[in-house]
Amino acid sequence: ILGFDKGNILYRGYKNRVEFGTSDGRSFEILVEGGELLSDTLINEEGENDSIIHFLLPVARSETAKVFFLNPITKESFGTVLFKVHNLPDPSLYLGTISSGGTVSKSAIRSIKELKVKYPPEVPIQNTFGIVSWVIHSFPYSIKGSGGDLSSEAQSFLNTLSPGSQVGITAIVRGSDGIARQIGMSIMVE
Repeated sequence: ILGFDKGNILYRGYKNRVEFGTSDGRSFEILVEGGELLSDTLINEEGENDSIIHFLLPVARSETAKVFFLNPITKESFGTVLFKVHNLPDPSLYLGTISSGGTVSKSAIRSIKELKVKYPPEVPIQNTFGIVSWVIHSFPYSIKGSGGDLSSEAQSFLNTLSPGSQVGITAIVRGSDGIARQIGMSIMVE
């Protein structure tokens, strides 16, 4: 009845892509409880409508969402799928392309000009996160800022670090679900 690549989990504030169909090809209508069904049209390379894609957007505070498959004539249900609704997982913080636990050479740190927030490759979700604020610290100093671009002061601070310095970065980020998350990372200058 349903094709879904993330098990039976939907994420709040995220357009969860789903595919509907029946094994016998019969017609059906969809009714969603605890969420909203959104549709969009995929356009093929020739500029023609290729297919309709569907997204489930759970209600903000709902713990579950239920999809009912209805006979279009009788409106009787012939199948249901229950989804658990979770918050989006926390993303990872990167200093340029350096992930937490990584090392960066003294020369390479000079070219880093931004912080990035994204899911690592093993998380099959694509979502955009904005960086609200950040703090870069290396004992005994720290510097604060906001947004993804590092200020000239932050870049200068990183350039003063000597090999062996531990750098910690804490950031407040916000995704499409509107939830502010505090995430962090640490790297070593070599």
